[in-house]
Amino acid sequence: MQNLDLNKVVTLSSLGVNEEHLLNAVERGQADRNTALPTHPANTPGTLAFFGTVSELRNQLIPYGWKIHNHRNLSMTSHPTGKVSIVVSGGTKETGTSSIPTTRNPKGELAVQYTAQNTQMSLFDVLEETTESEPNKPLETQTWVLLYYFDRLASEVRSELSLPLAVDNSGKVGSWSQRFILPALPVSTTEGDFNPDFDPEIELDI
Repeated sequence: MQNLDLNKVVTLSSLGVNEEHLLNAVERGQADRNTALPTHPANTPGTLAFFGTVSELRNQLIPYGWKIHNHRNLSMTSHPTGKVSIVVSGGTKETGTSSIPTTRNPKGELAVQYTAQNTQMSLFDVLEETTESEPNKPLETQTWVLLYYFDRLASEVRSELSLPLAVDNSGKVGSWSQRFILPALPVSTTEGDFNPDFDPEIELDI
């Protein structure tokens, strides 16, 4: 079991992840995006990027005891203690920069609930020692968001792991308690990028 770090300093390692895990997931998602063809439906690139990122994040973390945790289309990957979970979302162009991003699309009621839960949990609550267990109920966990944004002009994908606190009036998650900005990944543009910013419909419910 991979225990949560007890040093009271909130870092990626104290949450049980590292940059390599997250960047590998984002890179896999973008590689899958590029397999879309112009003859595919318009939402295919975004759908493939989302699916690939979620899948590879789980592939990276399951060997360390993380669990697949799905609830009402909310695709969560949860720490063995159940105290920390990660969801994936496309973000706006501010993702991975010093500016404040939002999720690309409005989110559903679950986002309202998990941001409310995050405001009730201290960043250090999740670092308290605990024994391995099945993941807590979805809204009893601190939920972090792995945001990614494909910048076609810059030929890069930017990403970050951030702790959301609120949903704005448009329904997008756009208030963050802490942000871990990851190095940008260079990507090539291919025919599969004909509509890179169209997110999958399934993501609208998370």
